[in-house]
Amino acid sequence: MTVVSCIGCEQKLRVPEGKRGTVTCPHCGAAWFHPETLELSDVEFRCSFTGARFNVISSRRSPLHKFTIQAIKKARSTASRSPTERKPDVVPAVPRPDMSKDKVSDAPTTVGATYNADEYNWTGFSCPYCAASSFVSCWGGHLACDGSSELRNGQKFHQCFCGHAGFITGIIKTVESKRLSLEEKLAAQKPLPTDSRKAAIQPGDTALPTPPPKGGLPAR
Repeated sequence: MTVVSCIGCEQKLRVPEGKRGTVTCPHCGAAWFHPETLELSDVEFRCSFTGARFNVISSRRSPLHKFTIQAIKKARSTASRSPTERKPDVVPAVPRPDMSKDKVSDAPTTVGATYNADEYNWTGFSCPYCAASSFVSCWGGHLACDGSSELRNGQKFHQCFCGHAGFITGIIKTVESKRLSLEEKLAAQKPLPTDSRKAAIQPGDTALPTPPPKGGLPAR
């Protein structure tokens, strides 16, 4: 058994050794994924005025939680421009590093794919160029801040740097993101002496009732 602390009330719980899955604390109801995994998400956006790129970095410690914003970074090679300039600031995408010769088997991997937008909490979003606090999905195939949006006949009309324009309708269902998954490695614990093992099992400790099946994360 592996002893872990509840993320909510810090109650000591016992989990089957080597098992993966969702742990629910019987005392406070808090739930998390074991072993604890830190996921990082990198979503690229464009300023709707200039086209300047920026990335929103989010993280979460469990697939049960939403990603929350940790940092907003301008593209390294992007020069800042005044929001009044309409000329697009085209920045070539940075090529991914060649990992084919990487011999480190447990190195974290970055995966770029499309994910459900409901997995994100966008509180704190802000365009670093024009300070817009929200974003839209442009017909040009990218996410852009809504700094250039304006009200027309009671509806928000968005004019993007790429030339596409139209009224904002519907909701964003998916976003493209590069994700990095880092699993916490628990320090190997020395086995307790025979006489001490009984004392180590406290009445408050709770074992996972049914070990989750092997093969990855539980279905959402």
